[in-house]
Amino acid sequence: MIQCPQCDQLNEPFFKFCLMCGATLSGGAAVAQKPSRAESVRPRPEQPSKSEPAKKTEVAPVPAPVEPAPAPVAAAPEASPAPTPESSMELAAARTEPALLAVEPTPEPEPAREPEPVPEFTPEPAAEPTPESAAPEPASQPAADDTFAAPVEPSAVSSPDDDEELGEARGALADAPMETPAPAPAAVRAPEPAAVVAPVAAPAEPVRGGRRRTRFTLVVIRDDATDGERVALDEGIFTVGREGAQLEFADDVYMDPLHASLDVTDGSVTVVDQGSVNGVFVQIHTAVPLPSGGEVRVGQQLLRFEDIDAVRPLGVTADGSELLGAPVPSDTWGRLVEVVGPDFESAAFLLHKPSILIGREKGDITFPDDGYVSGRHARIFREGTRTLVEDLGSSNGTYLRAIGPTPIRAGAMLLLGQQLFRLDG
Repeated sequence: MIQCPQCDQLNEPFFKFCLMCGATLSGGAAVAQKPSRAESVRPRPEQPSKSEPAKKTEVAPVPAPVEPAPAPVAAAPEASPAPTPESSMELAAARTEPALLAVEPTPEPEPAREPEPVPEFTPEPAAEPTPESAAPEPASQPAADDTFAAPVEPSAVSSPDDDEELGEARGALADAPMETPAPAPAAVRAPEPAAVVAPVAAPAEPVRGGRRRTRFTLVVIRDDATDGERVALDEGIFTVGREGAQLEFADDVYMDPLHASLDVTDGSVTVVDQGSVNGVFVQIHTAVPLPSGGEVRVGQQLLRFEDIDAVRPLGVTADGSELLGAPVPSDTWGRLVEVVGPDFESAAFLLHKPSILIGREKGDITFPDDGYVSGRHARIFREGTRTLVEDLGSSNGTYLRAIGPTPIRAGAMLLLGQQLFRLDG
C-alpha cells in the first residue's frame, strides 16, 4: 500500500493519485504490510485498538517511496478477476470511510465482547493474511486508468450502515440451514372394493291384526274425473259395497250391500264379483275374448253378446204351426242385445259381417243420444271361431264384465255400480 504524503490515506500500489485528496502519489511512502480489511473498512468501537480512529499506529511512514516489487510468476496464484462495479463501489466506500469517521464524534467505548466476523466482499474467496506473513500476495494489477484516479464523492456510494446490513444479511443466509426436500410420499395401494351387499327390503308396517300394508292403493274417481278418496290396501281381503263393507257407498242404489272383494297380496290384486246384480266391469285396452253371454259397457249402454248357436230357435207349435218371423241371413255368427233392465231386453242386432263397428255417429250399431259414446267407440269382430272386443281409443273407455276371479294390474280401472275406481301400485 502507498500512504498519501498529504492526507495519510492508504492507497493501492497501482494508484497514481490519492483516492481521498487527489494528490500525486509519487512522493508517498510505501507501507510494507497491508492492513486487514476489517481494520481499513470498519473500525469497531468495541475493539480497544480501534477506539480512536484518528490515530494510525498500525503503519509507520517510510521516508522514501518504494515501488512494490512484482510478484514472482511461479508463486503467483490464479489471477483475480477484474473488479466489478459492485466491488468498485464497496472499495470506494472503504476508501472514503476514514474521512467520514474523522469528523464524527468519538463514540463511548462499549464493554468488550467478541468481535463479529466481517464478511469479505471479493469475487472469489482468498486466504486472509496472518500476522506472521511478511507480505500479502498482491492481486494482479489491472491497467492503469484515470478512472481510478478521480476521487469518489461520499454521497455516490453506500453508507457503512448499508454495508453492515448487507453483510449481516449474507451471513444469515450462509448460516441458515438448507431445507431438505420432503421425501415423495410412498404410493398407497388402493383398497380393494368391498363386496356390495344388496339392501334388504324392510318389512311392510304391520296393521290391523298383524296384516302387512302393501304397495297398492284404491283411488275413487269423482264425477269430474279427478282423484277423490285414496284407500291403502292391506294384505288380505278388502270388500266394497253399499253397507257392511270396508269401503261403503250408501247412496249408490246400483251397488249391492256386498258388491265385490279384492284379494290383495304384496305382488298382485284379484277382483271377485260377489253375485251383484249389476256386476263388476274392468276397462280393456287391447282386443280381448268376448264369450257368449258376456256383457260390455259402452258409454251408458249395456250390451250382451250371444253366439248364434246358443240362440233358442222359435220352434214349432204343438199343432204343427210355425211362428212367422224375419228371415235370418245364412252368414250370421251372433247377435248383440241391448239390456235396459234385469230380464228386460230392448233391441237385438244380428252380427253377420266380419267386424262390427259401434259408435255414436258412425258404425254398424250407433247410439246418437248417448253423449258418453265416442264417434268411433269400439268394435266386435270374429277371428276364426272366437269373438273378440276392442276399444278404439274412446274418451270414456270400454268395460268388460268380470266373470269369476279376475287378476288386475296397477293402473286398471274398475266400474262397480255407478262408482269408478283406479288401482295404483
